[in-house]
Amino acid sequence: MNSDEGISYGMMQNEKCKYGLFGGAIVVELPEKFNDVSMLRQIPDNQEVFVHKDSDISIIIELLEMVDVPANEMCKYHFNELNDCNEGEGDIVEANEVRNFTSTNMSSSQSPLVFPRIFTQVPDCDIGILVGKQQVRKFRSPSAPLDTVYIILIVVRLAGVETDCFISVNLPVKPEDITTEIPTIASFTQNENENEDEKGQEPILIRTLKSIIESFAVVDWSLFA
Repeated sequence: MNSDEGISYGMMQNEKCKYGLFGGAIVVELPEKFNDVSMLRQIPDNQEVFVHKDSDISIIIELLEMVDVPANEMCKYHFNELNDCNEGEGDIVEANEVRNFTSTNMSSSQSPLVFPRIFTQVPDCDIGILVGKQQVRKFRSPSAPLDTVYIILIVVRLAGVETDCFISVNLPVKPEDITTEIPTIASFTQNENENEDEKGQEPILIRTLKSIIESFAVVDWSLFA
């Protein structure tokens, strides 16, 4: 977080922490053990960044000017922009699965989980989710080896305030773990029971994604004024 205003540290609810982002204007709950990177280094004002203490999972939440592409193409656009920004290379720039959600196209099994607070606030908003992978070099260093990064990209389009809210949940995968399965969109958008005690990076990833899409909400729209 870029300011101490409106931040809630350590508000534990079922092993989750509630965070006030961008001065408290947006709220989200994350599983415990995520660290706020702005406490360690400077973060751009339009970003919030978190890293998990016990895994390689990171989260970037970024507010961007709404891009001039249709809602059904916005995830792929931002996915390609992210690859360019990270100076990605190699043959792996792959969007495995893309899904767009609106309040009218969700089934009853999905509606309790897929951004219920945002759809209550903005019933006609568009939300896209993309699951893919890219190859990047750590810190964009030419001497660093190419790493495969699994990326779950969520775009919440708030057309009324001309903003694309970009949420990227990232999992670098070591060469010896390259067979690790990337989660499907259904694994974190459908109302299925899960084992909260299950260990490993993929269960942490799924719990993190579920927590974000269940809790994300705007509480102060003056942020976009």
